[in-house]
Amino acid sequence: MGVYSDLFALILMVLAVVGLARASDQDPLQDFCVADLTQGVLVNGYPCKDPRAVTAADFAFSGLAESANLSGNPFDADAITGFVQD
Repeated sequence: MGVYSDLFALILMVLAVVGLARASDQDPLQDFCVADLTQGVLVNGYPCKDPRAVTAADFAFSGLAESANLSGNPFDADAITGFVQD
């Protein structure tokens, strides 16, 4: 009886993994939203740029290349933040 319960559990796990893998969005409506900084801020933030006007420069942030200031920090940890305006 133990072999059948193990086999049943294995089949259930495989079906669960296959079900999760197939649960992706077949027709994504909006994969990304690049903020359009030329327009004003709305209630919920900046509006999205037209996807045809998006360039590779919109996804670059030069601030990540800066080293953090760890002097006087007892944990030797810091964070570099990036905001829409950067």
